[in-house]
Amino acid sequence: MPTTRAQAAGKTNGANHEGLKRHSSAKHRGGKRAKKQKGEDVSAAKEEEDGKGEKAEEEKPAENDRDEKVEENGTDAKEEKKYQNVSAGVSKAQEIKDAPEPEGFEKGTGILERGHIYFLYRPKVELEEASSLDDVAKFSILLLPRDSPAPEGKEGKRYRFISVGKKRLPDPHKKREVFWAAVVGYGTDLKELASELGPKDYETKTRGERHIAESRLAGRGSYILYAKTDGPRSKHATYLAYHLSHPAHPGEVQKALDILPSSSFVIQVKNPTVSAPPQAGLNPSARADYPEGVVDAEFGGEGDAKGLRFVPANPVHLLDYKGAEILLIADKAEIGQVVGEEAAGEVERDAEADEGLSDEKVMQELRMHAEKFPAEALEGEWA
Repeated sequence: MPTTRAQAAGKTNGANHEGLKRHSSAKHRGGKRAKKQKGEDVSAAKEEEDGKGEKAEEEKPAENDRDEKVEENGTDAKEEKKYQNVSAGVSKAQEIKDAPEPEGFEKGTGILERGHIYFLYRPKVELEEASSLDDVAKFSILLLPRDSPAPEGKEGKRYRFISVGKKRLPDPHKKREVFWAAVVGYGTDLKELASELGPKDYETKTRGERHIAESRLAGRGSYILYAKTDGPRSKHATYLAYHLSHPAHPGEVQKALDILPSSSFVIQVKNPTVSAPPQAGLNPSARADYPEGVVDAEFGGEGDAKGLRFVPANPVHLLDYKGAEILLIADKAEIGQVVGEEAAGEVERDAEADEGLSDEKVMQELRMHAEKFPAEALEGEWA
């Protein structure tokens, strides 16, 4: 026979009454035992709470700093989660113990490096020229550090050739502009680099012979890598700030590629031993192979469970390895607000001192001869 709502309520009330009786009896029986235990529990709880309080005081600044860094870099919590600790692995930063810096990997403060910066693009396969951003296949940054000796046993000056995942620079006027990049070339032979920037032909099984046109130089200027190391490690950051010398007046090409007259980015280096978000980064076999001890000293260890995902590019020697993966995070176009007016003034003066160089001279700096490489893009026109 179905149970009515009143019968069900009666059974429930009866069960509740019996439960209260049993609870009251148990409470009475355990009264003395609870009083005895109370003193011990209060003491233990106090010690535990004190420990938690001390730990919270240590960890709280890191959390606050992370929020400030996310806001400063123009990324929100969702973007930070996507890149899994995009702001230099702050949540784990307190866990890194002081480890001896490997030789050549000492950290610095303020201006870490200065030199010349170049921006280049290459048209898509089978296109002899680009007429818009849609026709661009690759966008790259070339850094030539000033007064930078070559690695031991080599001649010339160092260069870093960085491929940017998007076909432009992060725009400081937009929110959440976080671009993946990688050092795809590192060396001292600019002739070899110019050869890499030149036209290429290759065979495919399905489409036969394919052609890739030469790269175009779209901008040139001065840059610095600048480190802020004040306060806790969670607030440390390294910035790439630049000021253009060419073109004097950015044109259609520069606007499309977001090459502003001056700009700055937070630059971070990825731990080569941790995983990457889907569809991002290099294959593990192509990642930077740092000397022994570097990963432990700079990233806190190997693997997702142990090491930090990203750290500021300080020491800058972390960038001197082919396969070094990078995050470029848009910051401010007014570089004085980031690196200070004194450092910004140095960058601007360096760029202005070179404004008189002809486009031909600028191309020759990279061993890019005018008869082989179009120069129109350096004047703001697509080529």
